[in-house]
Amino acid sequence: RKSEKQNMSKDLNSKSDQISKIYKYGFCRRDNQFTRCVLERRYLGPTKIQPIFVLYLQDKMMHNDTAIFAAQKKLPCKTPNYHIFDLSSSWLTKGDDRDIWKGLNKKDDNYVGKLRGYKDEYTLYGSELHRQSYAAVCFGKSKRFVSKKNAKPRSVRAFLPILNEKGRVSRSMISSKPMVDTLKEKIKNGEEDSKGESSDYVLLGNKLPQFRGGSYRLNFGGRVRWASVKNFQLCNVDSVHLTDTNDTNTPDDVILQMGKYNTHRFHVDFKYPMTAFQALGICLAQFARNV
Repeated sequence: RKSEKQNMSKDLNSKSDQISKIYKYGFCRRDNQFTRCVLERRYLGPTKIQPIFVLYLQDKMMHNDTAIFAAQKKLPCKTPNYHIFDLSSSWLTKGDDRDIWKGLNKKDDNYVGKLRGYKDEYTLYGSELHRQSYAAVCFGKSKRFVSKKNAKPRSVRAFLPILNEKGRVSRSMISSKPMVDTLKEKIKNGEEDSKGESSDYVLLGNKLPQFRGGSYRLNFGGRVRWASVKNFQLCNVDSVHLTDTNDTNTPDDVILQMGKYNTHRFHVDFKYPMTAFQALGICLAQFARNV
């Protein structure tokens, strides 16, 4: 039994070392390739009104999933409020994550931040005492009384600060001004004038789908099976209008994409400069908003 436990601990340590070498700085690859993840959604309690999300990291074969983050909606709350927890230290697989689905507590040591929203504006905060912002998202005004089946998706804009090697926001981006207000100012002043990016941040927008076969479509490179209003792709604002000429692979300019695979499973892929924490926060905003 001791030898079995030793072998299991060795395998666990080797697995964690291997993942930490490939996915440094918030599980973000630096080779301009996608980090493949799975976002699974479940509900706590018999009433199923409190969702909990777990973000799993996929290996190269996209078979084995390792839990790295979890998010739980705070109830009761008048505005969207999701608490986010770090699971990477335990390296749980899908067979060992039963305790996660029982609920999480903000007082736990692995609490890393939260997503707060009001109407169509959302901000991702870290666990620091001064409430450092790590991303801001704004959705276009909802179109009421319009059929959702073939309706054109609402516009999405995201302000993404580029994190340093320690996973922190650079000093030049630290300000008492809310990050979502900075995003709205840049949208109002004209996104083309800002060129969408700088050395400290990136301004992202949702890639416009192409109208084919009577509906709007995006190319997810085979990662999506179900049509959903939550499916989206984010790229630099300068390339949101570019036409996709590739019919098989995901466009190279996409930085983040989320698509529905089945009822409670969504595929989430992101690349540098976005980290897993920022990707999860932006995806949670899609679930939190009222479509």
